[in-house]
Amino acid sequence: MLGYAIIRIKGSNAVRIINICKAQGIFLYDITRCEDMVIIEVSLNNIEHIQDICSDMGVIYDVKKKTGIVPFLQMHRYRIIILLSPLIMFMILSSLSSHIWKINIHDNIRYTDEEIKVCLENEKINIGIEKKKVNTKDIERKIREEFLDVTWVSVQKDGSVLNIYVKENEGSEIVSANEEPVDICASTDGIVKDIITRSGTALVHKGDVVKSGDVVVSGLIELKGDDGSVIEKRYVHADADVSIQYEREYIEKISIKHNVKVYEDSAIHSKYLQIGNIAINIQKPDIKKSGKTIKKWFTKISGKMKNEKKVQNEKEDEKEYFEEKLTIIDKSDFLENLGITNQSQNIVSNKYRIEIQEYTDEEGIAMINKNISKYFNNLSEKGIQIVEKNVKIYKDSDYIYANVSLKLLTDDMQEQKLYELTVNDSN
Repeated sequence: MLGYAIIRIKGSNAVRIINICKAQGIFLYDITRCEDMVIIEVSLNNIEHIQDICSDMGVIYDVKKKTGIVPFLQMHRYRIIILLSPLIMFMILSSLSSHIWKINIHDNIRYTDEEIKVCLENEKINIGIEKKKVNTKDIERKIREEFLDVTWVSVQKDGSVLNIYVKENEGSEIVSANEEPVDICASTDGIVKDIITRSGTALVHKGDVVKSGDVVVSGLIELKGDDGSVIEKRYVHADADVSIQYEREYIEKISIKHNVKVYEDSAIHSKYLQIGNIAINIQKPDIKKSGKTIKKWFTKISGKMKNEKKVQNEKEDEKEYFEEKLTIIDKSDFLENLGITNQSQNIVSNKYRIEIQEYTDEEGIAMINKNISKYFNNLSEKGIQIVEKNVKIYKDSDYIYANVSLKLLTDDMQEQKLYELTVNDSN
């Protein structure tokens, strides 16, 4: 029911009004009589009939209340937009969602977004087009025809977004006689952190786990048709920048006990002059104290002269002694200009014995840190980047240990030849 009205009728003919309504087929829902007044409920479309009857009979009436859908709408007619806003919004969203409002192009390197979008515009694929008018298969075919270096393309409708995924064949011309086809393989177990392919087909993505020897970029490129079947094969020299992160652990150790040279307090030095094949002792052997001081002095004046060391074992007082000779060689420029081969030798001889000593904790830690630094420098020289390192040092009665845990990043990959391949082979 659209609504009804409550009418109050006053007068002596009020009851007669009810009879007239019944005779004319006017349905009254409820009738309430109070002394000389009658209250009735009637549908909204019969209000005018009752008003005419009351006017003809000369009775007083008034409409006390109107209720139902129609009165409600009449009461809120100025707020109709607010009442209908959910419906209007739903209709707008439904209309918008049936169109394409954004075009995204992924993985393109050689061809820019603008070039591909111009190709789409030529096919009347623009922002705002209805989704039902977008044929993804036709777009894929057109892009492959327009851009010859695109080896694979996929067009997908995702809501109001048109996503276009392409794979380009950059630098993948047919292999020449002096450029053999190769794959790029992982040189170690690890996780792929970054990959940029310039030539070939990438078989892994960022975040993939690989094993040593796995092919990460293949030299085989497959050109596929609309149905996904391979229509042509090309073989190229794969070229890519691939970074793999991996973990390595090793233990560095040094013995707490080590050999130390203990020099005697005397040194013997002598001087020889050699002209041609003749050697002349121009100074008698002389023993002086403070051998270390003499050694340091000769080292200071040596300049460009050559230093040589000779070691000799001998027994003395049941102790094993060694002889260390420091030879400093010089030449006379004057005799050399005359064509005479010459050289003078200053020889300092020191005696020493070997004693076994132990590193202090500070010395041992400094020594093992020095060895670890050499290991790190060796990694850097090989182009291996240290991402994270953790060093734990501990000792026992004989050794000082360093447990080194590393996270490393390398871009050094291996190349693997492709054998028994036929260029432009089609299957």
